[in-house]
Amino acid sequence: MGKVNSKISSEDCAKFLKKTSFTKKEIYQWYKCFYKSCPEGYISKDQLLGMYYGVFPSGDPKSFVDIAFNAIDLNNDGSITFDDFIITLDVCKRNSTEKVDWIFRFFDIDNDGIISKNELYNFVDAIYKMLGKNEVETLLDNTVEKRVDTVLTAVNSKNKEVIKKEDFGKLINNNQTKELLAIIKLMI
Repeated sequence: MGKVNSKISSEDCAKFLKKTSFTKKEIYQWYKCFYKSCPEGYISKDQLLGMYYGVFPSGDPKSFVDIAFNAIDLNNDGSITFDDFIITLDVCKRNSTEKVDWIFRFFDIDNDGIISKNELYNFVDAIYKMLGKNEVETLLDNTVEKRVDTVLTAVNSKNKEVIKKEDFGKLINNNQTKELLAIIKLMI
């Protein structure tokens, strides 16, 4: 593959000014940083996995990277392009409904509009595997089962099997969940 142009076009910059809350200067900086790290113009799942192994050497980030990659690869083309990257970065830095929706999609692995107990379990398990045993032991809910039960109880005391989108806001404001979301924020 040839090297991609490391300077963003005026048209693309204008597109990201409309789509994101970044300034022109920030877009140029992120573009330069992205293409310095990814001269091919994209990040493959294997490249992302390698990055996560570098950050979490005592854990196994494969399951988390599978989930994260699918959430960030907005057009499902098997790569994270600058478009995917800058839009995800913008959504993650906001305190908005869009951010809550994106986080919900991150958990809703099968995209059916609800987070099942199984999806939540798989997600928490992926994070705990990535962090590694020593790091997980320091958490308040240090088993996957405890964390899943705590989260489901915080959201909906009646139905401990699913989280509906309309109840997801409660989850984000729960202290136990804030710990989990803080971990996620550090990883993306």
